[in-house]
Amino acid sequence: MDGAWATSTAPSIGRCRLFGPGTSNQQVNLGEEVDSENDHFFGLNEVTKRVDGGTRTFGLECREFTGDTTMFKEIMLSAVYLGRR
Repeated sequence: MDGAWATSTAPSIGRCRLFGPGTSNQQVNLGEEVDSENDHFFGLNEVTKRVDGGTRTFGLECREFTGDTTMFKEIMLSAVYLGRR
């Protein structure tokens, strides 16, 4: 997953987590933005536990941890399957 975040009132801290079957579901702090109005880019990678065949749903949740003006944007989530059919 790749994305960007910005704040209009620094300092501010963002937090994201990947969720779905086999994920760790752990939240990751994105660090503290000490400037305003500039985009800060981030990426998250996760290898899931074994997931049985079929349709599965994965997602991303991002929110402010401190501050009140955090904006998340340009989010792209991709998945790759490795294994046998």
